[in-house]
Parts: sequence; C-alpha cells; structure tokens
Amino acid sequence: FRDRAGGKTDATTLPDYRSRTQSAKDRNEITTEKSERMKDFEKLIWRDALTLVDFYASWCGSCRQMQPVIEKFRVQMNGRADVFQINIDSAEDAETVLRYGIDSVPTLIFFRRGEILWRQSGRITYEQLHKVLETLEKKEHVMDH
Repeated sequence: FRDRAGGKTDATTLPDYRSRTQSAKDRNEITTEKSERMKDFEKLIWRDALTLVDFYASWCGSCRQMQPVIEKFRVQMNGRADVFQINIDSAEDAETVLRYGIDSVPTLIFFRRGEILWRQSGRITYEQLHKVLETLEKKEHVMDH
C-alpha cells in the first residue's frame, strides 16, 4: 500500500487478520456485522444519488490531513452527496478493498447507480472536491437540493 504522499508501506507491516483466533460465536458476530455494513455500502452506491467513498487508513498521515476536508464535504453537501468511509485495515471491509483494487490511500471514489464516475488517490482540497461534485451533477443530470 502507498500513503497519499507516495510512501510505500510493506504489506508485512499491515495487520494479518488470518493469524487471529476467534471462537465460532465471535466469527458469527463479525460475519453479521460485515454483511450489515456491506448491505449499507451496496445500498448507498446503487442509489440514484451521488455517493463519495473515502478509502483511508488510520496510520496514513495524508488520510488524517484529509479528514477535515471529508467532514466539511459531508456537512456542506448534505442532501447532494452521501459520504461513506472505509478503513482499508478493517477485516470487515477487506472484500470491498480488494474488489475496487485499493492499493494507495487515500482513495476517493464517486459512485452512482453502482457505477464508478470518478476516482482519485491522494490529497484533494475541499474546493477541488466540490468542483468534482458539481461537474458530476451536470454530467449525470442530478438535480440540486
């Protein structure tokens, strides 16, 4: 994995979830949580509205710097775009990280009706993110609220 600044992180430094031992009850609870979270994710990206998905990692300095931008976007664009955040180190989100080929963070993806409309890895300003949203709204004929 690479962080936003382009620094590479050896995969051996990432948590190895396979080495954890869990009781059957714990595995069932995690599976239930994962399926519920995945259902929420799937519902959001398949909606008619635009959804921004932020793939991040807690160890990523650039991701931490982006958090205020993402939060401002979430608040200011309420009703125009939903925001969903996925921690790439979360075992419950591993399938989604693999599905979308996330190999650097942060990675931002705009979805609508299950389709990827825009994708970028690295830092972005609030103004740039807002401009991307406006461009997608025009291109996709999404009405402002």
